[in-house]
Amino acid sequence: MSAATSPHPLLRRAHGVPNWVDLHTARPDRAAEFYESILGWALRRPPLTAVPEPPMPPADGSDQARRSAVAMVDGEGVAEIVGRGRCADSVHLLSSWFPYIEVKDVDATLELVEPAGGLILGSAATREDGARVATILDQADAVLRLWEPVEPIGRPGPGRTGSLAWIELETSDLDGATKFYGELFGWDAGEVDDPGSNDPYLVFTCAGDPVAGAVRSPLTELPASWCTAFVVADTDAATLAAIDAGGVVMTEPMETARGRQSVVVDPTGAVFGLLGPATVGPRPL
Repeated sequence: MSAATSPHPLLRRAHGVPNWVDLHTARPDRAAEFYESILGWALRRPPLTAVPEPPMPPADGSDQARRSAVAMVDGEGVAEIVGRGRCADSVHLLSSWFPYIEVKDVDATLELVEPAGGLILGSAATREDGARVATILDQADAVLRLWEPVEPIGRPGPGRTGSLAWIELETSDLDGATKFYGELFGWDAGEVDDPGSNDPYLVFTCAGDPVAGAVRSPLTELPASWCTAFVVADTDAATLAAIDAGGVVMTEPMETARGRQSVVVDPTGAVFGLLGPATVGPRPL
């Protein structure tokens, strides 16, 4: 794998810093094939377990076996693909990427959620590795997960292709998001000029380091959502590879405040970003 310099490499492990992402999908094998081909992941499949990971059980309420695969970069885990059951009518469940934020104490953080205007989706759960996780909604219904690790999670080398590059919130309530995440994680927020948009781009920082971004959604009737972006060495080449592998481009590669970025829908319906170094001049697909 080749290295790519990420503008926001998320190198530090600390309270309030994104540390993991997972994909929940009814088609884990198809998703694994897709991401292996475009991000160069090596997938490690743990033994099958019959216990769905709380607090997000299959939508049909069944106790179907959970299939998962951990994506590895440089021998370190960076993400997980989690298989879910199908609805009774055999329609595929919507696939989604969910980001995690590291916290020192998941229970103490959960106590801040509802006073800040959010919602807790079930109590905290303990993973097989001993880490404690919980799922919440922010004040505009964006899904986010909390992770209290037993020990620091490994991280590949800075900006390695296939690793987590950035998470970005799309919401119609930027002021509410600034207040909510400030109270929950101590995030500060500041606007920066974004060449990829006519609107200012909001960057959240934690102890002075950029950890996430936010853009205003024009669709006020839809809940807010988080988008996960992965590091690539060449955004244009990776986007073309995603198309060849069955993905659909939502936003063609463009220069942004974070680097050159595209937004893609994978073959299972999950939206994600590809983020690489800035380039000189346009490079249309």
